[in-house]
Amino acid sequence: MSNFQPELAITRRYELRLIRCTLTPSPETTTLNPEPQTESTDDLIKQLLASIECGNYAEALTSQSSKLIFQLNHDSPPPESAEHFYSELVNRAESFITDASVSTVEQSHRVILVMCIAVAAFLGFTQCNFTGPLKGKELPRFPLPLVEFECAEWDIWARNYIMSDGSDLLGKFSNLQRILDERSSSLCDLLHAYMGEALQQFGTSEKVQSYWDTDLHDRESLAIVSLLHLEAGIMEYAYGRVDPCRTHFESAETAAGLQLSVTGVLGFRTVHQVEPKPQMVLVTHTGSSNSGDNRPLTGTGIQTHDGSNGGNNLCQHQASEESDILVIPKLLENTDDSKTRSQDMENGASVTSNLTSTQQAVILAYCLLIEKSSRHDELQRWDMAPYIEAIDSQHFSYFIIRCFCDILRIRWESMRSRTKERALLMMESLVKRICESSPEIPERIPFSYGVYMASIPALRKEYGELLVRCGLIGEAIKEFEDLELWDNLIHCYSLLEKKATAVELIRKRLSERPNDPRLWCSLGDTTNNDACYEKALEVSNNRSARAKRSLARSAYNRGDYETSKILWESAMSMNSMYPDGWFAFGAAALKARDVEKALDAFTRAVQLDPENGEAWNNIACLRNSWQLWENYSHVAVDVGNISQALEGAKMVLDMSNNKRVDTVLLERITNEVEKRLSASNSVPPVTTDDKPNTDQFCTVDSGSEHQEQIVKNGSEYGPDIWGLYAKWHRIKGDLMMCSEALLKQVRSLQGSDTWKDRDRFQKFAKASLELCKAQSFSDTQEFMDIQACLDEVKIKLQSNSIPS
Repeated sequence: MSNFQPELAITRRYELRLIRCTLTPSPETTTLNPEPQTESTDDLIKQLLASIECGNYAEALTSQSSKLIFQLNHDSPPPESAEHFYSELVNRAESFITDASVSTVEQSHRVILVMCIAVAAFLGFTQCNFTGPLKGKELPRFPLPLVEFECAEWDIWARNYIMSDGSDLLGKFSNLQRILDERSSSLCDLLHAYMGEALQQFGTSEKVQSYWDTDLHDRESLAIVSLLHLEAGIMEYAYGRVDPCRTHFESAETAAGLQLSVTGVLGFRTVHQVEPKPQMVLVTHTGSSNSGDNRPLTGTGIQTHDGSNGGNNLCQHQASEESDILVIPKLLENTDDSKTRSQDMENGASVTSNLTSTQQAVILAYCLLIEKSSRHDELQRWDMAPYIEAIDSQHFSYFIIRCFCDILRIRWESMRSRTKERALLMMESLVKRICESSPEIPERIPFSYGVYMASIPALRKEYGELLVRCGLIGEAIKEFEDLELWDNLIHCYSLLEKKATAVELIRKRLSERPNDPRLWCSLGDTTNNDACYEKALEVSNNRSARAKRSLARSAYNRGDYETSKILWESAMSMNSMYPDGWFAFGAAALKARDVEKALDAFTRAVQLDPENGEAWNNIACLRNSWQLWENYSHVAVDVGNISQALEGAKMVLDMSNNKRVDTVLLERITNEVEKRLSASNSVPPVTTDDKPNTDQFCTVDSGSEHQEQIVKNGSEYGPDIWGLYAKWHRIKGDLMMCSEALLKQVRSLQGSDTWKDRDRFQKFAKASLELCKAQSFSDTQEFMDIQACLDEVKIKLQSNSIPS
C-alpha cells in the first residue's frame, strides 16, 4: 500500500494536467522532446501530455503511444471495413489495459496512457467542430497511424452511425448532442449517469481539495466545481429541463463567488441621445479574493476592450460605426458634477467589476436560462442584454467566451432594424476569426465546455440565414453550398425564382441519396407534386412527419378535409412541438366537423404559442358551438357529473334557438338521477349533513326547468319529451303534473300508425301503463277488471309456453 500511494498521487497529477488544458492556456510553450526510444509508459505519458498541452492533437493520436495501444503502424494495410476496425480498436485498448503479465503500477500507467489518447481525440473533435482553427491547423481526416487510403465509405458509415442513435460513437460527451439533428434519449440517459458520477466525486470544493490536495492552485478547486456545474446546467438546457438547469447554474454562481442582480441606472444608449434614460445593468457582487485567473494574459486568444490590443478591439469599433446604437451604454454616476458627467460619457461608467473567466462563463450561462424560461420575443433579448453588456465591458476574456458573447449579441441585434447591419458585420468577423489560424489552439480550448458554443457548421448556417434576412442571397448560396444544406439552398433558389435550378439540384442529390426523405419533400415543395411526398413516406417507412404535413396541406387545399385531418393527426403524433401544425390540424378538423379534435388542436396551439390570436379566436368560436356542448354533456354523464351535463344540454338548447334536443342524452340524465335518488332513499343517513340531498334537489330543479323550457317552446319534439317531462315531475313528487304529461304522451302516440309500427305500439303501451300507475284506480271496478284481464293473459301466455 505504501508503494501504491506515490503512484496514486502521480496519476492524479496527470489527471489535473489534463483538466487544466480546458481551464487555462498553457503558461508557456512546452518544448517537445523527441519520442523516447524506450517504451517506458511514464515517458510516453509525459510526451502525450506535452503534445496535448501544446494543442498538437494529431501528433498525440499518431504517436508511439497510439501505435502501442492499438497495435498499428504506418505500413499496416487498410482495414476491411470501418465497423470491424473500430470494434477491433476497442478490444485492443481493453487488452492493453488488462494485460495480466504487467504489474499493478504498470497497469495504472497504461490506464493514464489510454485516457490521454482519448482526451486528445476529444479535444481534436472539439477543435474541428467548435473552436477551430480550420486553416493550417486542421486534423487529418484519419488521424491514426495507418497508411492513407480512400475513406469516403467510412465517412458514410460514421454519418449513419451517428444518425442512428448518437450515443454509441461518443456517448460520454455532451458536445455530440449539439451536432445531432434531434435529441437522443439514450444519449441523455448516458449523460445523466456520467454527470451524476462526476458530481458525486467533484461536486464540492472540499471533495476536489481532498482529491488533489496540495497540487491545486489558489481557488482552482472552486473553478473546477463551478465549471462542472456549468457543464451539468448546459446539459439540462440542451434537453429543455429548466429547473435542474437553474439549480446547477446557481451552484456554479455560488462556487464562483458571485452574486448577480439587475438594476436600473441612468445612461445613454445612442450617440445622439441628449437626456439620460434608465438602462438595465447587471450588478455583480464578488468575493474579496477574486483575482485568481484575472491576471493580464498576453496571448492572442485573449480579447480586450481597451486600447492596448487594437487589433482585437478593431472589429468592435467598426461595428459601432455602422449604427448610432452604442455597443455598451454609457452610464452616469449619481452626481451633478458636469465634469464627472462628461467623463462618464467619454469612457462609459460600469457597475460590473473585473470578473474572472469562471464568473464570465456563469454570467453567459444565465442568458441560456433566460432564453429557455421566458417567451421568445423582443423583450426576452432585452432581458439578456445586461448580461451580454457585462461581458463586453470586461478588459480580458478568453477566446471562446468572447465568441459566445458575440453570438448572443448578434442574435439580439439582428432582430433590430437599427443594428442589423452591425450584427451582420460581427457575424462575418466571427466566422473568419474561428476559421483563421490565430489564435493558437491552446488559447481556444479553455472554457469551451463551460459555454454553449454553437458548432462551426451551425454557426455558418446561422450566418447564411442572416445573409438571407439582409437580402444577400448570392453570398448565402455560397455558404449553403459549402455546408451542403440543400433545403436552405433550394429556398434561396426559390427566392431568386430559379425553380429549374432548384429541381436540377435536388435530382442530382437524389441520384446520390435516393432514400433521403428530406430530398423527396424538397422536390415536392418545388414541383407541388404529391407523389414526391408519398415517395418520402415510402423511403422513410411512413415516419416522415414533414411529408405528412405537406400531404395534409395539399388535401386541405383541394377540399378533402377528412383526409387532411387524419394526416395532420398522424404528423403531430410524430412531432408535437410544432404550433403551426396544431393550428392547421384544428382548421382541418373544424372543416371536417370534428369539434372535439378541433378544440384540442387549437388548445395545443395556444399552449405552444400563447400569442396566436387566431387560435384563441377559434377556441372562443368553438365555445359557441352546440356540437361541442352536446359532446361535453355526454362526457359529463359518463363521468357522473349530472349538473354539468344539464348545463351543457341547456347551452345546446340556447345556442340552437330551442331547435336541438338530444332525447338520448336527456334520458340518460333522467335515469341517472332516478338511480341516485332510489339509492339515497334505501340507505339510512349516518350523519346530519344534508349537503348531498341539497345537491340532488338542485339537480332535480335544474332538470325540471330544462324540461319546462323545451315544453314551452312547442310540442314538435315528439312524445319522448313528454315522457321525460313526466319522469321529472314524478321525481319531484308532483303526480298531477306527471299525469298530465303522460296523458299528452299517450295522445301524441295515438293514431293509425300505432297499430302498424311495433316500436310505436310498445311506447304507447308503456306510456299507458305509466299513466295508470300515476292515477289512483285501485279501488275502482274498472281497475279490477283490467287487473283480472291481465292475470288471464299471463296464465294464457304461461300455458302456451309449456311444451306439449
